[in-house]
Amino acid sequence: MLQNIQKKELHLLSIMLFFQICGLIGILFVNKEITLSLTPYNLMITTFCILFVHNENKKIIFFLLITSIIGFSSEYVGIHYGFPFGEYQYGKMLGYKLLDVPVIIGINWFILSISCAGISEKVFNKPIYRMLCGSSLMIILDMAIEPIAPALDFWEFKGGTAPLQNYLGWFAISFIIQGIYNKLNINFSPFFSIFIFLTQIGFFILLLFLM
Repeated sequence: MLQNIQKKELHLLSIMLFFQICGLIGILFVNKEITLSLTPYNLMITTFCILFVHNENKKIIFFLLITSIIGFSSEYVGIHYGFPFGEYQYGKMLGYKLLDVPVIIGINWFILSISCAGISEKVFNKPIYRMLCGSSLMIILDMAIEPIAPALDFWEFKGGTAPLQNYLGWFAISFIIQGIYNKLNINFSPFFSIFIFLTQIGFFILLLFLM
């Protein structure tokens, strides 16, 4: 059984890595706009892989729904009221928008949150430490994304640079989501979590230096 699970994870990781590499090649060497316009589909593929690799579907689907709602709602408030992240606007590359917020953004919160939670629960035993660690990892991911986000036409802050408020807001929302993850006791794959975390950081850092 363990061997089968490992094989399943490796197959899914291969699929995700393939699309990440295709994305990098497409952005850097083929057609930047067309490749970036496919970002929502890449996020959906990653989400399906996450759901497929995890055995307790009810828990993870609930976490997907609640995280998407929290993430989307916080982005709506942020866009329209400048809180909790500061003043910013979304570009066109994240796809269809509802109330000026890309619908896919909730899915992105899910992907990033579960990867950080999966790592933190393997490092710490106490829920409060897991929540602090997972939220801190979310900040690291955001710090990797923010410098390149305007160039990708994902979003852009007023003044061109993400303020300190953005990172404090990210930490606060992430802390709530990490708490929900720990309450649900999902126990997501650490191997999958590390892979998602590292490939996300690597993807955006490479783009930052090569674009």
